[in-house]
Amino acid sequence: MVRKLVILCFTVLMFSACSVQETKENIYIKRLCRHSWQVSTFVNNSINEVVDVPLVNYKFETNGILTKTYENGETHTANWYFSDNLEYLNMGNNTFRIRTLSSKVLAVSYGEVEIFFVPVN
Repeated sequence: MVRKLVILCFTVLMFSACSVQETKENIYIKRLCRHSWQVSTFVNNSINEVVDVPLVNYKFETNGILTKTYENGETHTANWYFSDNLEYLNMGNNTFRIRTLSSKVLAVSYGEVEIFFVPVN
């Protein structure tokens, strides 16, 4: 009887742990894919400077495709995905540490570089 109860508790615990991670991932996906993003601020901490960057729209799709659209209309696509328990965002060949992902800001870092994205309507 006790053994069955332990097995049942373990099973319930495993399913609930998986659903919490899946829920967090679904929330992150919804936040990221809800709208397009543009770089608001690009900070290079190694030289203690805010760097000007070209105007680019980043559109993350739920199917793992990232489309970058430049001012001149040129587009590039790449794959995107989360890794390491949603601590990193992989975009193409680059991996960024997620600092913040909310409906109002996406902040990522890559070494000495910090990039702040804001949503675009």
